[in-house]
Amino acid sequence: MLKKMTSDWFYFFHFFPAVYMCEMEEQCPQYFENKTEESWCPLSDFLPASKGVTYELCAGIVDQPELSLEEIACKEVLEECGYEVPVTSLKRITSYRLVDQRLKD
Repeated sequence: MLKKMTSDWFYFFHFFPAVYMCEMEEQCPQYFENKTEESWCPLSDFLPASKGVTYELCAGIVDQPELSLEEIACKEVLEECGYEVPVTSLKRITSYRLVDQRLKD
């Protein structure tokens, strides 16, 4: 896991082998038709590692009614990223609604 940090924000990105292999299968399906070691592609045909990188957003479930949304966000940042962030440093960007079965029907 790598992180890039500026004075105002930070983000995490990860290399996930499964994401990389899905991209390989999508872009080079011929190598997946005959799943034997002999049919695998030469190293020169591999995609760049950046195709397996995902950017991760820190997120969590709101399941503690005794805490404010801001307090839950601070707790999630500490748990997932290891940073202790004061509530006063948070800036709301957007919110998401829970989509459950009632909204799907």
